[in-house]
Amino acid sequence: MLNPTDTRMTTRSTSGFIISEYLETDWLASGIYNEGSGKEYVVKQQVWILLDTGLITIKSLVGYVNEGEINTIDSVPPNLHTFVTALPEGLRNLVSSKSL
Repeated sequence: MLNPTDTRMTTRSTSGFIISEYLETDWLASGIYNEGSGKEYVVKQQVWILLDTGLITIKSLVGYVNEGEINTIDSVPPNLHTFVTALPEGLRNLVSSKSL
């Protein structure tokens, strides 16, 4: 996690201020490779938990490393879908089981 000690955010919205927890992972190697280029896909997850409502929003970024830089892609290939959705599914199950 990139921000383990500084996770609280206050954001202004049309109805006032919203307090949320923001978590972001490092780029994680997926172990799944692009068939054409042979480059390994990497995944980063950004998570916002709105404390007033309990709403959880997750943004998944997917890309690959090319000459030391990460190039993101817009669509996830089918063989990478399970890896990308593991965190959102896990959080959804946690929230439903704990009634958070």
